[in-house]
Amino acid sequence: MKMKTLRTTVLTLAVLLGMLVTQPVTQAQADILIMPIRTVFTDHDRMKTLTVVNTSNKAATFRLSFFYQRQTADGGYADQGDKPLDPKYDIAKMITFSPRQVNMAPNATQVIRLSLRRSAELPDGEYRAHLKLQRLSGGDRQAPVKQPNGITTQLTINVGFSVPIIVRRGKYDGSASITEPKLLPPEGNHPPMMSFFLDRQGKHSTLGKVDIFWTPKGGEEKHVGVLNDVNVFAETPRRAVMVGLTESRISGGTFRILYSGDDADKGIKFDEKTFPVGG
Repeated sequence: MKMKTLRTTVLTLAVLLGMLVTQPVTQAQADILIMPIRTVFTDHDRMKTLTVVNTSNKAATFRLSFFYQRQTADGGYADQGDKPLDPKYDIAKMITFSPRQVNMAPNATQVIRLSLRRSAELPDGEYRAHLKLQRLSGGDRQAPVKQPNGITTQLTINVGFSVPIIVRRGKYDGSASITEPKLLPPEGNHPPMMSFFLDRQGKHSTLGKVDIFWTPKGGEEKHVGVLNDVNVFAETPRRAVMVGLTESRISGGTFRILYSGDDADKGIKFDEKTFPVGG
């Protein structure tokens, strides 16, 4: 293979991997565990902690830093680099954390302490940054690289993970409505899906999960779907949601979709919709 072709292949892969190396913590592989998966400071909170567990059999080093991501309409993230969501109120300048780098033996646990000092002029609302844990060494990923000549090689990358750090000011002001529910039939080996939108209102995000229930005609209600970590952040007025269902043969009856709060919003019933199959 010509050297120019090889260089182009490697550079292209590097760009693609660069877009993927910082994943939401919910996508983290089994060799690292971070708890909780997001942190919320309310009006009375000054200190919070994160716990990082190296569940692999290799030592690893992580460096911690803040960066910014904007939620997209499909629930994903668009990287904003060093640009805060609200340039006037950058919470990364209000929060200190330690340690900033951790060296973790296999199966070791590390506590990260976060301290918030709010600006006195901070208005009611919600502010967010993401705390990135960038792997510097240990537990490296092996990404397959298929060359034009058919030979597959391995490229070593260091993967990072991120945790949303949220600061709320003022009385909680967030709500969400379930709209446009639609049952999508199974395709091939894929189960049926439930598709709908969450329309958010207010100054604060909604943090929760979705449960889906189906009641067949003349039968009892069944729990047929769940999706955790369904957040609609403050910059996102509408988010699309799709949930895979555990019941493959659905005909007739009614569906019930429940969007309920979790974490700081635990106990809140944001919305509930019931509709006939095909409705």
